[in-house]
Amino acid sequence: MARPHLTVGAVLAIVILTTCAKGELVVEEVDREISILGYRTRSSMDIRLRNDGSEAVESFVFCEPLTAYYNSSACEVGIKDGGENSQLSFEEWIPPAELEDRIFCSEYALRDPLLPEESVTVAVVAIYTALLRPFPARVRQGETPQFLYEDTTTLAMPYRVERSLTALKTGAQEIISFQPDSLRRRESEQGASISERRENNGTLVAEVEDVEPWTFPTLTVHFASTKAVLSAPRVERVIDISLWGAVTFEERYEIHNMGPPLEGGMSRLEMLSQDDGTTGSTRGVYAQGLSPQAEAITFRDGIGNVSTSAVARQPDSTIVQLRPRYPLFGGWVTDFLFSWRQPLGETVKVAKGGMHVLVARFGPTITELSVDEVVVRVRLPPGASLVSSTTPMELRKSTARVWTLLDLAPRTELVLVRSRYVPELNTPLHVVFVPSLVTLFAKPALLSLAWGAVFAVAGLAWRAHAAIKAIKAD
Repeated sequence: MARPHLTVGAVLAIVILTTCAKGELVVEEVDREISILGYRTRSSMDIRLRNDGSEAVESFVFCEPLTAYYNSSACEVGIKDGGENSQLSFEEWIPPAELEDRIFCSEYALRDPLLPEESVTVAVVAIYTALLRPFPARVRQGETPQFLYEDTTTLAMPYRVERSLTALKTGAQEIISFQPDSLRRRESEQGASISERRENNGTLVAEVEDVEPWTFPTLTVHFASTKAVLSAPRVERVIDISLWGAVTFEERYEIHNMGPPLEGGMSRLEMLSQDDGTTGSTRGVYAQGLSPQAEAITFRDGIGNVSTSAVARQPDSTIVQLRPRYPLFGGWVTDFLFSWRQPLGETVKVAKGGMHVLVARFGPTITELSVDEVVVRVRLPPGASLVSSTTPMELRKSTARVWTLLDLAPRTELVLVRSRYVPELNTPLHVVFVPSLVTLFAKPALLSLAWGAVFAVAGLAWRAHAAIKAIKAD
């Protein structure tokens, strides 16, 4: 994901299309698909623009509400089918004064000017978090949680939209209501028309035609879902490199169930009589992407208890089910430590010039939650020098010098921080470093000397004992 903070409206996107001089853009079609994935929402959209003016158009302005801007995790905006280099450059654009407290805007430059009577399709893919609202706000144990999702039936723009189609996938057990705000009351004066339908696969569709400028009716979906909505304020991931056999991974979690809290007390008897996952609670999460040779797998909760886990070995990976000691109902929190080791050769490769390259996934192995902030600490071997680190997304980077148990030299720790993390950002991390041969062999040498000293002292003690015994015999 190239751009982390600017997204197209899964909640309320406002697209303002600007032109040069006598350029005039018309939106031929907006084709949008929204997938509600519980803890995150994915929006993909194709916007087809046509220049009906007499001069070329070089840019368009893309805006979104501040609430959506603050909850956006990642976004790509580019020319559809434009290849790897289709992403568009942008700069901040100041919206009209009456909208400054409602929207945030950026102006995107088209790679090639859009000539009169020509068309271009802009593709947008965006990921949001925290868009679902529990409704009602509380439920009793055994009741299925309900959620409210609010969006717009079409985009708002200062030009006429000839056609806009929004397809919404909830994966819900029950759709309680689907209410695109009707334009029919305005058809006589504006000529707009709207239709909505539910398809057999559960997809909700709203279609609007001939929408006048700045007309953006609301869309509200109320649905019931048993899937837990999980979030974590912070996840800390430590990658500890030892050149003497293995790389240790350690992840610390604090997971919140963002569903509606329970009203009244929790009954253990009722909990035991319910099937797993039928009331928006969760009794376990899955850690994925571990090496097939992962070993020393540990799952320990916040007070030190070793909790239940199940390990499934596959040809190319290891999957671990982590089950806390109690289910996680809406509003409940759990914290735990998850760690494992995997062979050095699978994670660290030797390159030219004595350089070593760590190749590992950036994000946490539990992919069923959104994270407000992920902190990754890569601890190099003692005395090693950091050369470079590469990730295909924006991060806050820093380094520190740390000491760990039995170290003979300080260790360089690379600290990477990413806010508003979602699994789509779990891309490969490459860290290049040069180990210190002196430090590398210092510890084995000292251990050898220590063992030699032990044997020498033992030998001297044995000889002294034998000499004393001989003297006493005389």
